[in-house]
Amino acid sequence: MNEEYLFIYGTLRQSVPRSMHHLIEDVTVFIGPGWVAGRLYDIGSYPGLVPVRGPRPRVRGEVYALKDPRATLALLDDYEECAPRFRKPHEYRRERLAVVMDGGARVAAWGYVYVPPVRGLRLIRKGDYAVYVRRGGR
Repeated sequence: MNEEYLFIYGTLRQSVPRSMHHLIEDVTVFIGPGWVAGRLYDIGSYPGLVPVRGPRPRVRGEVYALKDPRATLALLDDYEECAPRFRKPHEYRRERLAVVMDGGARVAAWGYVYVPPVRGLRLIRKGDYAVYVRRGGR
């Protein structure tokens, strides 16, 4: 079976202050930092990723290998409130993202993209939620 990966860019990152990383630390293996093409928005107490075509702008994050993909993705679908049991429309959708690892390697990884319109939301200009939070963002 092929390895399954996860790209996280927000509150689950280990480098984010007040991180929720403890939810995934026992069910994943850290692979390294990377980025996806997209824009990052401040949704309130967490960010939302909107993918874009082309290499810029970029959203920074972390890539993890999933020890038990089915169980871990079900856990994360619940965390992101996009599991079937949640009322639609969902705020997030899980999809495969093209991730460029620091160093240039490319992997396909599961990630959660923000679905609603972003009009009126604050753009996180540097695309790095960890830096944004440390500098006084939410």
